[in-house]
Amino acid sequence: MKAYAALVGRVNRVFAAIGIVLVAVLMLTILQDMVSRYVLRTASAWGVDFSRHMLTYLFFFGIAPALASGHHVAVDLFEQLVPRRLRRWLPLVSSVLCVAFGVILLWFLSRATLRALETNAVTPTMIPIPVWWVYAAGPLGALQFVLTALVHVSRAWRGERLFA
Repeated sequence: MKAYAALVGRVNRVFAAIGIVLVAVLMLTILQDMVSRYVLRTASAWGVDFSRHMLTYLFFFGIAPALASGHHVAVDLFEQLVPRRLRRWLPLVSSVLCVAFGVILLWFLSRATLRALETNAVTPTMIPIPVWWVYAAGPLGALQFVLTALVHVSRAWRGERLFA
């Protein structure tokens, strides 16, 4: 299990690095579009569309590293209302629910991506590109999310801390 957790951790670090690059590219794209639009008075035809697609990739490459590091939204308002003897099971329950959510997300995103691939759909944007290129990040990010959630299930089952 340690080897599996280490591999998932390495992939999450790669995904996080890709996310950092995507944020930098997104910022430069938006800056270029702003300068073109408001200084040079010539709007780029691709800036807004590219940024929208980049945000999709950024989201899906970021969900697993966010889960791994504990930066997802957490609801701990009711934790103190749960009896002490049951409270120790909350990390396991939440991790199992994350796996369930991830599997459902993976299922739907895979279906949508395959449908886009089969139909050869293109984006309704200034520069049309195959929709599956945009959708492809979804199943990849959802799969890594599930693999990360499984690491959390294992840690919670053993009573370990979920986040390093």
